[in-house]
Amino acid sequence: WNSDARGQASIALGPSDAYGYTSFSTGWVTEARGNYSSTFGYQTNSYPYASLALGRFNVITGDSASWVNSDPIFIIGDGTSNNNRSNSFVIQKNGQTSVGYNAPTGMLNVSTGLGSLNNGGALDTDNSAILIGSPTSGMAFDANQIETIGTTFHLNYNSNRDVTLAYGGGDVGIGLVAPAAKLDVSGTDWQFHLDNEAAGGDDWYIGSSATSWAAGAGKFLIS
Repeated sequence: WNSDARGQASIALGPSDAYGYTSFSTGWVTEARGNYSSTFGYQTNSYPYASLALGRFNVITGDSASWVNSDPIFIIGDGTSNNNRSNSFVIQKNGQTSVGYNAPTGMLNVSTGLGSLNNGGALDTDNSAILIGSPTSGMAFDANQIETIGTTFHLNYNSNRDVTLAYGGGDVGIGLVAPAAKLDVSGTDWQFHLDNEAAGGDDWYIGSSATSWAAGAGKFLIS
């Protein structure tokens, strides 16, 4: 009903249009504009060549007649109207993928639109841009924070490769949020523990003392 399969060897079902060569469209007021494209849903448009569009009111972009690597091949639209089109998920023909953005600018772009993991000073995994595992056992990411949940965070645990931090000039803080030196360590006990695990090795402790320490406050101690 009220369909237009205008493209050669195309199929249109429902109030939809299939203009591309061997294209397919179904749903409500959908359009398969690209050659060899398909579209389903509500007012979606598979405009790029050999693309698939789902959802509703996806962003219309691309070349309908030829393969362009930077064009979408798979699109899920989440727009609200014809004048407010947007995408929730896009894979381009070159493999670049975006989640929560209209188009990717790298191999994988994930939106942090849910907010920060640091929600009022407490860990909130519901705001994760990426959650590997579960909210009780895994690793959560947002734009500038990584948190492990229910487990220890390991960096190069089995690898023997070097680890570089702050090569670009930034400072590193341990136990504080605003480091004031290249390496700034804060703690109420010994700040450094040097452990030589080889035969005959021993442990050394280095710290800045507090009032509660036997040595008294404000001393630099090595033990």
